[in-house]
Amino acid sequence: MSKKNEKVYSEVSDKNGKFKIKLPNGSEYQIKIKSFDQDMNYTAVDVAAADYDMEFDVNISYELPKTYTLKDVHFDTNKATLKPSSYKSLNELAEFMLLKKTLKIELAGHTDSDGDPEINLKLSQRRAETVRSYLIKKGVPANRLTAKGYGETQPIADNTTSTGKQLNRRTEVRIIEQ
Repeated sequence: MSKKNEKVYSEVSDKNGKFKIKLPNGSEYQIKIKSFDQDMNYTAVDVAAADYDMEFDVNISYELPKTYTLKDVHFDTNKATLKPSSYKSLNELAEFMLLKKTLKIELAGHTDSDGDPEINLKLSQRRAETVRSYLIKKGVPANRLTAKGYGETQPIADNTTSTGKQLNRRTEVRIIEQ
């Protein structure tokens, strides 16, 4: 974003994380990186006033996480029906997937250990498929999305506490191919 007139210039990086963008000279720019897991702001870059085109490199280190837990993606109890509070997070993921045209992901559904393990496995699969269907409806190509239910087999917290159970009920994004 230009600090001079607040105009936003944007570009999408390639699979190696590189991009080129043409910016008018004589202004200072704020660099912002948007990923599906977070937004990051970097210090300003000053593009000096000149009568000719200049090219320079700005190196910013960022590695897309291999696995990311989607925030605020929730389902009705014992169902694969998304709660409306899930839409914002899923819309952001869809937007990111539409920008990163080579990215392929697995949507991994997880449950807590309450109930029958086989039922939990099936429920987690249906939930992962629900998220996949939502993203497809938002325009993400189906061949870039895989849905896999893991049930209660991969807990990240203690299933004996309500907080632990809540953490274990999650949908993860796993990067398959960038």
